[in-house]
Amino acid sequence: MRTRQSWGTLVGIIAIAVATAQPPPGPRPHVPPPGVPGAAAPPGYPIGQRLYRLPSGHEQVRHGGRTYVFYDGHFYASDGDEYVAIAPPMGAVVPRLPSEAERVGNLSQRVYRFRGVHYRQLSRGFQVIAAP
Repeated sequence: MRTRQSWGTLVGIIAIAVATAQPPPGPRPHVPPPGVPGAAAPPGYPIGQRLYRLPSGHEQVRHGGRTYVFYDGHFYASDGDEYVAIAPPMGAVVPRLPSEAERVGNLSQRVYRFRGVHYRQLSRGFQVIAAP
């Protein structure tokens, strides 16, 4: 009888602990804000990576009624007082590419790739496009 009562007490304590558990201190869990419909991130793209301060050299990019930050080949969206990496918004135009971007396709195409994201050169910058 005593064993059954001990097990019942233990189960009750565990249930209370689980019900009142708080997340550990530290970075708060986050679901990245969505990019523009049609956005897709290549493998290895740092979706969810956070910036707590904008680095020098970042660019602000307006697309689809929203303002994004473009830095080092990655797009970030504002999330309160932080910025979180999002999938590249399809159709967004950035003023310049990182120097490591490589030209892909035949010479008549002005398509570049950087870290798995493809861009088409326009007169006003470089537009995010689907892989050719």
